[in-house]
Amino acid sequence: IINILEKQKQTVTNFEIQIEGEREEGVPSPFKRIDLLILISGQIDDKRLEKAIKLTEEKYCSVKFSLNPNIDINYTYKILNDER
Repeated sequence: IINILEKQKQTVTNFEIQIEGEREEGVPSPFKRIDLLILISGQIDDKRLEKAIKLTEEKYCSVKFSLNPNIDINYTYKILNDER
């Protein structure tokens, strides 16, 4: 995401991803849902961030492509005020 934003001339000063998941009952207990909250600061245009997230999700994220395709993966984001 950061590399794509930098190519779009966006300035990222802080980047964090918070992850929560829900697992199936029993053993093994694989994930059935993963929620990612992207927290980002800097001079970020929200449309460009949405595009970077979509490109990452659909084309570049090797972790996503390594997971079971039945897992529901959700992305949300918040652009935070840069307090520096």
